[in-house]
Amino acid sequence: MLLKELFLKILEGARTDKKLNSKIEELGKLLDEYSQFISIPKISIWGLAFDFSNSAKGLAKGIGKRLKGNDSIDSKKERINNVLGDLALPLIIFVDDVDRLDIGEIQSLFKLIKLTADFNNLIYVIAFDDEMVSKALAKNYGTGDVSDGKSFLEKIVQLPLRIPYVNEQERFEYSIGLLNEWVEKNKISLPDKYQSAFVQKFKGLHDNFIKTPRDSKRVINSVSFSHQCLKEEICVYDIILLETIRIFAPQVFEQLLEYKSSLFSKPSGQNGYTIHNDLRETGKSFQERINNYAEALSVIQGAIDFMFPSNDIFNVGWDSHRSESQQDLFKYQRVGIQKYFDRFIEFKLSKQDISDSDFKKVLTSINTVNYDKLDPQIEILTKYPSNSIFTLLVHFKDQLSEVGKINVSIILSTMEYFFRDTSFESRFFHRPTVLALELLSKIPQDDRISTAKFIFDNCERINHVSFLIFRFREGFGKEKENKFEPEDQLLDLVKDFITKVQSNPISALFDRVDDEKNDILFGQIEEFGSLEQLKSDLIEFIDLDTRNILLVMKSLISMTYYNFSSIGEYGDEISYDRFKAIEYYVPRDTIESKCNEIYPDLKSNLPEGFLRGQEIETDKKIVIQYFRYLITEQDKEKEK
Repeated sequence: MLLKELFLKILEGARTDKKLNSKIEELGKLLDEYSQFISIPKISIWGLAFDFSNSAKGLAKGIGKRLKGNDSIDSKKERINNVLGDLALPLIIFVDDVDRLDIGEIQSLFKLIKLTADFNNLIYVIAFDDEMVSKALAKNYGTGDVSDGKSFLEKIVQLPLRIPYVNEQERFEYSIGLLNEWVEKNKISLPDKYQSAFVQKFKGLHDNFIKTPRDSKRVINSVSFSHQCLKEEICVYDIILLETIRIFAPQVFEQLLEYKSSLFSKPSGQNGYTIHNDLRETGKSFQERINNYAEALSVIQGAIDFMFPSNDIFNVGWDSHRSESQQDLFKYQRVGIQKYFDRFIEFKLSKQDISDSDFKKVLTSINTVNYDKLDPQIEILTKYPSNSIFTLLVHFKDQLSEVGKINVSIILSTMEYFFRDTSFESRFFHRPTVLALELLSKIPQDDRISTAKFIFDNCERINHVSFLIFRFREGFGKEKENKFEPEDQLLDLVKDFITKVQSNPISALFDRVDDEKNDILFGQIEEFGSLEQLKSDLIEFIDLDTRNILLVMKSLISMTYYNFSSIGEYGDEISYDRFKAIEYYVPRDTIESKCNEIYPDLKSNLPEGFLRGQEIETDKKIVIQYFRYLITEQDKEKEK
C-alpha cells in the first residue's frame, strides 16, 4: 500500500513537468517492470494500466531472478533514474504524520524510501515526532534502545529541521487565540461572571490533553459545530469543556451520561448544604471507571464541579462550586441545569422546552407593555408545562421591570394555568402566590393596590381569590414575609369581593369541590359578610338536590395524598374535626337526613375496618365515615 501510494505520487508529479509529457507512459512501464520484484496492487492512471499486482513477482522471487543486462533490478532502477533525471525541477514528496503509523508501517516506510524508491531528482520531506519514530525503528535495529533508532535516522535523514519545543503555556495561548478569533467572528457574548473559573478549568484539561495545533483546531471545530446546532441555547464555556472531554477523554464523557442523575442530585445555592472533604461512594465508583485518566483526575474533577455544581460525584472540599446559585445557572444557560445538559446531549430542544431566545422575547414584552396587550405572549407561554415556565419566571425575577413585576403577579394570580401548581411543595405553600406576593411588595403602593383589585376582579375562580386573600393577609413563613401592605386598603378590597360573592348564586362555590375547598372562603364570609345568609343559602342549595349535601361536605374536607401521589382522594382518615366544621354551617339533623335519603339502611349496616382498598364508591365512603362520627358522638353523649 505504501509503495502504491508512492508510485502514484511520482507519476502524478512527473506528469506536471512538460519535458516528461512524452515519457510518462515509459515511466509507468518502467515502474511496472521494476515492481515485478516488489509486491503491490495493480493501478490505473489517466487511462493507462500499470500492473503492480502480481504477488508472484515478489521481492524475494525477484532477487532470486537477478540477471545481468536489461533484466536486472539495478538496470530497471537505472532506467527510471534516467527518465526522472530529465525533470526540470526536483520532485518533492511530502510524507506527513509518520508518527501516527503503527510500528510495522514506520519500519516499512523508511526501508522503502532508503532502499526501494531512492530515485534521482526526488526529495523526500518527512514530518514526524523524532522520539516516537526512533522507538519504532529501534525495535529492528541495534539493541532496541531508542538511541539505536535515532542513529538509524541520522543515516537516512540528510537535513534534519527540528521544530522548536512549544511549552504548555504557549500551546494554551495558541488555543485561546483561536477561541478568541471564533468568538469575535461569530459575535458571541461571554459572561464575565465565569471567565476566570472557566480559564482555570480549561487550562487544566488543555495541559493534559491538547498537545498539538491540530488538537486545538479539533476543539474549535467541534465547539463551532455544537454552538451552531444549539443556536445560542447553552453557555459557550460549558460547550468548550464538554467538547474537550468528549474528544480527548471519551470514557469520562460516557460516564457523565451514565451518572447523569448524580450530576443534579444536590441542590446548590443558599441552601446550607455542608461540603464534606471525603469522596462519596458515587465518586469512588465514577473514579474507578475512568482510571485510564488517573494523571488528569484532579482537573477532570475540577471541570465537572464547575459545570455541575449540584453533582454528587465529586463536589467536595473547599474548591467546590456548591454555592453557585440556581438563578445564575439559569440566567447563563449553564449545563448545571439539567435541561441545558439535555440540550447538549440531544443537540436539540425538547418539545416541552421553550427556547431561551423565545422566552427572552416574551420577557421583553412583559417588561414593557401593559397586561391587556400580552395575549400573544401569554399564548406562547401556555404552550409549555406551567411548572417549567414558572421556574423560568422565578429565576429571571431580578430582570423584571416595574411593569414586569405587575404583569407577572397578575399572570400568576389570575390564570388557572399557573395557579394550579401540582408540585409536592405546593401542598404546604403555593409557589406562584409566593412569587406574586414578593413581586407586589416591590412595586409602589398605589400600583400594588390597583393590581390587587385587578387580580380579585379577574381571577378565573372564586376560591382562588379567597386563597389569595388569605395569603396576602398572612404572608409566608415564620416571619410572615411579603404580607400585603397597607392592610386597611386590602381589607376594603376583601369586603367588596365578599359582597359580590354573596350576591351571586351559591352554586358557583361548588363547581370543583375536589380541587377547591370552601373552608377559607366561608371563614372570610363570616368575617366580612353575612354568616346567616351563608347558612340560609346552603340550606336552599341542599334542598334543591339531596346529593348537593355531598358537594358541601367535599368542599370542606381535605384530600389525602398517599405515598406522595399528586392525585388526591377521600380516604378512610377524614378527621372528625372536619365533620364538626361542616356542622357549623349545616345542622347535623339536615346532614344526617340527606345522607339517609341518599344511602338508606347504610347507617345500620356500616362496613368495618379501613375503607381504602375496599370497592366502595367515594361518596359512600364519605357518608360511612360521617355515620361513624355520629356514632362516636352519640357514645360520648351517653358517657356524659
